[in-house]
Amino acid sequence: MRKISLIITMLAVVAIACKHDNKGDKQKNFVEEKDAIGTNKSEELWSQLFNGENLDGWKAFNADSISSQWQVKDGVIVFTPAPGKRTSTENLITKNTYTNFELSLEWKISKGGNSGIMWGVQEGEAFSEPYLTGPEIQILDNELHPDATNGPIRQAGALYDMMPPKSDKTKNAGK
Repeated sequence: MRKISLIITMLAVVAIACKHDNKGDKQKNFVEEKDAIGTNKSEELWSQLFNGENLDGWKAFNADSISSQWQVKDGVIVFTPAPGKRTSTENLITKNTYTNFELSLEWKISKGGNSGIMWGVQEGEAFSEPYLTGPEIQILDNELHPDATNGPIRQAGALYDMMPPKSDKTKNAGK
């Protein structure tokens, strides 16, 4: 099985943002709240989504628990598929919902890997997969995954099947 390393498959991440600390290499993930007219309520009003230590604040899509295939290693979220045929989805989502957000992250995909980041996802018995309810930013090994041959609207960084990325900034799988 392919090992997918640091795919933050926030398939229902309704929000994530990064606020950089220029005093070092530290990077914190936050979401900024804004009022109804789009102005900041406070320059310092942020909610941390990932603490770099555990998966508190996260859950599986349409479930309350997270399988052991999701782990935190060296301060990043890592997904390692179980051997054998997939019998259920393994989509990780935030427990809370957010609006007026910015997204900034780094990701790494395994050779031949395929994943994505979705937002605006809704849970419920009527929805077996998050992609049925929210758009996806594609995370893909453009060199080895066959979906990349379907054009730039299916390659890494694309708004899947809708809009290609402005430019290809991806690195090779594993980088």
